[in-house]
Formats: sequence, C-alpha cells, structure tokens
Amino acid sequence: MTGTTALLGVLALAACGHPWAVRRVRAAGGRWRTGRVVAWWVATLLAGIALAPPVQSWAHGDARGHMTVHLLLGMYAGIGFALAAPAALALASAPPGARRRGVGLVRSRPARALAHPITAAILDIGGLWLLYATPLLAEAQSNGLVRTVVHAHLLLAGALFAWAIVGPELGRRQVGLRILVLVAAGAAHAVLAKRLALDLAWAGELGGHGGLTHSRHVEAAAQLMYYGGDIAELVLAFLLVRLLWRVPWRRGAASAPSPAPA
Repeated sequence: MTGTTALLGVLALAACGHPWAVRRVRAAGGRWRTGRVVAWWVATLLAGIALAPPVQSWAHGDARGHMTVHLLLGMYAGIGFALAAPAALALASAPPGARRRGVGLVRSRPARALAHPITAAILDIGGLWLLYATPLLAEAQSNGLVRTVVHAHLLLAGALFAWAIVGPELGRRQVGLRILVLVAAGAAHAVLAKRLALDLAWAGELGGHGGLTHSRHVEAAAQLMYYGGDIAELVLAFLLVRLLWRVPWRRGAASAPSPAPA
C-alpha cells in the first residue's frame, strides 16, 4: 500500500493548499465561485474514499471493489476536479512571474494538444481498454508500483477527459466534436463493460492475484462499470448542454468571450 499511501499524501497536501489558494485569490480582489470550491471537496472526498486502505483491500480481492475504485477515481472524482479547475486556481494564486510562465505553458501547442477532446478520450478510454484487455490488470494486482501508476492515470485521465468535454473554451467548431467524442467514448466504455461481463476468463486471469475468480463478482463488476459509466456520461452531457446554453454566441453575440465553467 506504499504507493497508495503516497497518492493519499499528495491528495492531502493539495487539500490543505486549496483553501489557502482560494483565500489568496479573493484577498487580491479576484473571484472564485463557491461551486468550484464545493466541486473540489466532493472530488477530494471521492478520491480519498477510493484510495482508503479498507477500500483498496476490498478492491484487491473482489472485482466489485476494483470496479468501485475505477468509477470513483476515473469518472466521478475526475468530473469533480475538472469542475473545480485546480490548474486555473493555481495560476490565479501564483506570483506574477510564475503566473506568466504557467499561462504560457497552458497555451503551448503540446498542452493544447493534450487537452484536445480526441486526445483526452484516447488517454482515458484507451487506457481502460489497455488495462482490461491486456494482462496489465493482473500485473497491477500483484505489483504495488504498477497499481499506483494505474490509479494515478485513472484520476488524471478522467479529469482531463471531463475538462476536454465541459471546459470553458468552447468555440463553434468544437461543439459538434465534443458531442461526438462524448458519444463515442460512452460507446467504447459500454462495449468494454459488455466484454468483461461475457469474458469469464478475466476472472481466471486474476485468480492468482487477489482471488478475483467468482464469475458472479465479475458480472456484478461489469454491471457497475456499465451503469456507473452511463451515469457519469449523463452528468457530462448535462454539463455540456448547460455550457452550450450559456455560450453568448448561441444567443447571437458572436464576439462575446467564452463563459467560465460552473
């Protein structure tokens, strides 16, 4: 659990630094919405639950526990962190010099390519296919370092994908793209869940690494993945529709700036 403990430590440090950053922004006359603060703490709570030792122990020996961790880290906490916009808060609370360098980094071509909806979907959903369609999951069950990397990837890729779908920088050309990517990602996630439900070899492959051998547990885990993924995708769809409704150019003000996320 050493790697998981390290992730919990990073999460705790970020949680301690968040109120300080918010106070710094507001003390300087800036505005940081309460909704973002609530999203931060909800996401932190979900990630903390997923990484807690009792939940990790359950996940190590039961496919249902593993899938619960997957949903909490890779989907629900990711959505919360995307809405909380921690990178924007870090920039807003940084000293002027660091802020200029940070803004330059965020606006760089590699960073924009990374946050592109297609790239984010490949990293997120593609990473899940790599995890469940290859021996990687069995390796993660037996290797603490690999498991830590998988957990970190789930959280970061999930937050990146959510940001790519419901982030504030929405232009006319990205509306259709975001919708298509969300639908395609949802379909790929559902197909993967169906594959796991039908592939009882998944349980046998993991049998030597945590005892995930009960077919009914694997079927229940696949159902959690399927329906839990549907809920997360509906949340993203709702947030995207709300963002579209608030876009000024939708009401004819083509030259108005993009709105900030809720």
